[in-house]
Amino acid sequence: MFRSKSYYRMMRSLDEALAYRKDGIIYVLIMGELPTPCDQAKVVDKYPGTRTYVRDPGSAELFIEIGRKPGYEDLFCIQTLIPFFIGEEIQDSGHDTVTIYVNGEAYKRIPIEEKSSSH
Repeated sequence: MFRSKSYYRMMRSLDEALAYRKDGIIYVLIMGELPTPCDQAKVVDKYPGTRTYVRDPGSAELFIEIGRKPGYEDLFCIQTLIPFFIGEEIQDSGHDTVTIYVNGEAYKRIPIEEKSSSH
């Protein structure tokens, strides 16, 4: 299920990912590097949320697309690493992990840390 393709590792690196839950909301934080300023990383779907299944996959899910920015597909871009940060919220109180998908491929499963509410 989880692939470690050299393409993802060399060209589009997710350096760190963490998830914590507070008051029934999972906060997913992802940091990484893009190979050029012409590339982007964006969230395209999540579960629970906009994606639905007949049978629960057993994990909350976050779907990320990494690729060229619109309008930059055919341009030459200098190879220089550009950091990126993604922060996303998922309304969920029933899963213990979040699976991160990159361009449709299961990339990493991370545990969800529980944070207590403080008033």
